[in-house]
Amino acid sequence: MKRIILGLLAVMMLASCSRERDPQTYDNPKIGLRITYPGTWRVAKKELLGDAIDLVGEKVKTISEDTLDEAREMTSNIILTLVKPYRVDGVDRNPNINVLVLDIPESEWGDVDMDSVVREQIEETKSSAFPGAKVTINDFPLPGYPEIHNYSLRIPLHDRTATVYHYAYWRPPYLVQIGFTFSHPGVEQEVKGIITSMRIKASNKPDAGDG
Repeated sequence: MKRIILGLLAVMMLASCSRERDPQTYDNPKIGLRITYPGTWRVAKKELLGDAIDLVGEKVKTISEDTLDEAREMTSNIILTLVKPYRVDGVDRNPNINVLVLDIPESEWGDVDMDSVVREQIEETKSSAFPGAKVTINDFPLPGYPEIHNYSLRIPLHDRTATVYHYAYWRPPYLVQIGFTFSHPGVEQEVKGIITSMRIKASNKPDAGDG
């Protein structure tokens, strides 16, 4: 299975990048996910992820070129990126949401262990990208969804601390991960409101159907 570095991709969006609109809803029955978000957020183009990776590669010297190349490769598995343009004191603080989906071959379903997936994700993030990251397991759980794995990362950057709330679930054949990233406390409650808006239909057992 490919290594998973959604946390890295999400943090890269902070430095990369309004008009008020009605609340929007992203609804994807295939992966069992629905998210409602304010109209001030917008769907970002795929090209923005690549630009963000290049920019962070220049600024964060602890990230190896191999990790950056893997991040570029993994952008093909990002099916949704939402960004809120947010500038504080002349600095871009763009909070963002990324939905990453891996289509797992049926022959590998028996190897999917969500505890291992999350553990490997954390180890990869700390060893290859952000060794100073602080990890908190089950930091902001979804009410009514005890089967959804979650943790948070606090990542010290050169001029701020980025927070990533990460959620993962298994809905065969899809391994779904959602990362919510921000670096200014002024948007934390808004981000948490979007998190609690999520509706998920998932199964953490390959033979359990839709759950």
